[in-house]
Order: sequence, then C-alpha cells, then structure tokens
Amino acid sequence: MRENRELNIDEVLTELYHLREENQSLKIDNDFLQRQNKACKLRCSDYCLQIQKLEDEIADLRFTKGFLSSEEAGKMFAKSLLGGA
Repeated sequence: MRENRELNIDEVLTELYHLREENQSLKIDNDFLQRQNKACKLRCSDYCLQIQKLEDEIADLRFTKGFLSSEEAGKMFAKSLLGGA
C-alpha cells in the first residue's frame, strides 16, 4: 500500500510542477496582452480625436458652402466687386 501512495505523490508533484510552468507562461502572455490592449486604447483615442476634428471641419465646410450659395452672400459679393456701392 505504501508503494502506491508514493507513486501517487510523485504523479501529483509532476503535475504540480507542470502547472506552475504553465501558470508562469500564462502570466507572461497576460502581461503582453495587457500592453497590447493599452496600445490599442491609445490608438483608438487618437482616432476618436481625429474623427472629431474631421467632423468639425465637415460642419464648417457645410456652413461655408451654405453661406456661399445663399442669395445674401451673392449680394454681399457683388457689392464688394462694385466697391461697396
């Protein structure tokens, strides 16, 4: 009976060492993935800022287009060509 018990302890120890090695490997992978996640968040933040800037620029261009195509803008432009007369 004692021989079977020793064999089981050896098997448990072998499995324990294997699990410790696997755990260490997973910790390394987790650290890498956390750094990758932070980098992705920074890039997304930059993209959000760029998108907001472009949306603001589009709104300005639409406003300018609307103003330049309005009748009032045409009258103001014609006055400026005639020297304010």
